[in-house]
Amino acid sequence: AGRRWKRDPHYVKDGTTEYVFMATSDYATEQWSVSYFAQQGSAVTPTSQWRAAIAGKAGTWYGTDITAPSARFSAADKSVWFAANGDATRPDYVFQIGRATFDGTNWTISQTPALAAPTFSGATPTTARPDAYGATDPWVMTDGNNTTMYYAGLDCAATPCKFQILRSVSTDGGQTFPPGSVVLTGRSGVPDETGGVAGPSVLYRNGQWVMAYTAVKTVPTKSRDGIRQALTSGAIGVAVSADGINWVPGTPTATSAITRIGSYRSEGASSPCLYEEGNAVRSYFGGLVIEQGTGFNYFNVATADWTEILP
Repeated sequence: AGRRWKRDPHYVKDGTTEYVFMATSDYATEQWSVSYFAQQGSAVTPTSQWRAAIAGKAGTWYGTDITAPSARFSAADKSVWFAANGDATRPDYVFQIGRATFDGTNWTISQTPALAAPTFSGATPTTARPDAYGATDPWVMTDGNNTTMYYAGLDCAATPCKFQILRSVSTDGGQTFPPGSVVLTGRSGVPDETGGVAGPSVLYRNGQWVMAYTAVKTVPTKSRDGIRQALTSGAIGVAVSADGINWVPGTPTATSAITRIGSYRSEGASSPCLYEEGNAVRSYFGGLVIEQGTGFNYFNVATADWTEILP
């Protein structure tokens, strides 16, 4: 029951074992946690391979929802970064980014955020930042000798609120990250990006950086449901960069690479996860559909193969 809704997929391979992490929830009592499906070789036994990973804990900074996992596994370190809300000192819609480590059996969650939102005075952050109203959708990768994180920051300093994609570089191997700088923002005149951009997924391929991202069509509001609706009802766009910092979005022929068309994503496509398999680029992403005649939401995870598209 706790995995009826599925969103925010992230794929990682560790030796011969493949993992797909995702945020999962029961629709009746919405509270998101992170689960994963593990598969070794060609063996597929879905009922026995599901595992719970990271869940909210009352009285902590991650007390309510755990979403947007980003996994990085190596022989030396198995870590998952995630977004969480529930900090009693901040409004309930404000997400922060945390880190959990895995020893093959148990998960250890950081007791403080890896990237914290500013402190709040009532409903107002005490520090002006482009992610002052929340940080979510981490994508963590090794960039040369650096551990780099792309993530979505919520800015409500002006009206309306908007999401932007920021970049931050850790100085301690990914345990903590300083507040990032904006590298991609929603484009004026592009309806799919009215609410900004979020959900970055980044690869370095053929001498350039490639990013798939969530084009946020719905303007986010200062509420837990409003944030979720904005992040899941968009489309998926693509951008490229020569340095990982300055990004050029869009393609010559289309605004979005994956649109809200299809029986499983008619209301939204979001949270892409790009990965390479040989010479191919593949992806998981989240889909949202409203069942006709019921008005009921279904969140699901889908796949898509990619061909290289240059702006």
